Amino acid sequence: MEQIKDTISIVLSKWQKRQNFLFVEEIENILKQVFSATEQKHLMLASWRQGVLELSVDSSVWLYYFSLHKEKFFLHLKQLIPNLQRLDFRLKNSLSEKKIFARKKIRDKI
Repeated sequence: MEQIKDTISIVLSKWQKRQNFLFVEEIENILKQVFSATEQKHLMLASWRQGVLELSVDSSVWLYYFSLHKEKFFLHLKQLIPNLQRLDFRLKNSLSEKKIFARKKIRDKI
């Protein structure tokens, strides 16, 4: 009987930890709330790990823009994602990311 109680306790604790887990769709919906339609065209979710949100930007001009406004975006995102610790922007550099951006832009136009 004790083993069952221990197992249930372990499962419940793991489940509670998963409550802080965000799915890609949830993060993308939050990004739509924070960034304008124009800004969204130049952003893409790169990663979300251990409280660090990393966003890919499609050009150096937009990277500079987002870097200038990083604190404002971070504070707004922090209200929607309480366990957010850091916000990073990076310039997309791989060919696969460029293809994904192109597909996303085409899909948005349809």
